[in-house]
Amino acid sequence: MRCLILFFLMGMAAHLLGHDVPIAHFNLVEKADHLVLDMEFDLAALEAAVLAAQSGKGSVVSNAQIKDYLATHLQLTINDRRSAIQVGRISRKGHHIYLVARVKKRVTIIEKVDFKNTCLIAVVPDHNNVLMTDINCIKRGFRLHQDRQQVSFTY
Repeated sequence: MRCLILFFLMGMAAHLLGHDVPIAHFNLVEKADHLVLDMEFDLAALEAAVLAAQSGKGSVVSNAQIKDYLATHLQLTINDRRSAIQVGRISRKGHHIYLVARVKKRVTIIEKVDFKNTCLIAVVPDHNNVLMTDINCIKRGFRLHQDRQQVSFTY
C-alpha cells in the first residue's frame, strides 16, 4: 500500500511540475513514394520564435508565418540532394501545435540523410529538438540542441 501511495505522489509531482527540458518532437517516416515529417511544438514557444524571427511584427501568428519560419530553420538533404519540406496540416490543441509535412522522395533507395534543425534554439534556453526516423525499416533517434544543430547518417 505504501508503494502505491508513493507512486501516486511521484506521478502527481511530475504532472504538476511539467517538463523540465524544453523540447520539440520531429518524426521522419518513409512511405512508398514520399517521406512524412510529423512535428510537435510548444505553442507559445513556437509563436515567440516566429515573432522574434520577424522582428516582433504583429502579435498573432498565422499559419503562413509558421511555414516561413520552418522553411528557414529546417533543412533536409537526401543522398546529397536538398529536399523541400512542404507543411500541410497545422493544428493547435491546448498548449501544443502539431504540423504534418510531406517530402518528395526523389530516389528509390535512401542512402544518406542530412537534417539541420535550428527551430527554437536561439529563442528558448536549453531547447532540444528530438528527431526520430523510420527509414529503410531502421529506426533511429537523435537529440539536436545548441551545440548540435545538424545530424548526418547513412544506411
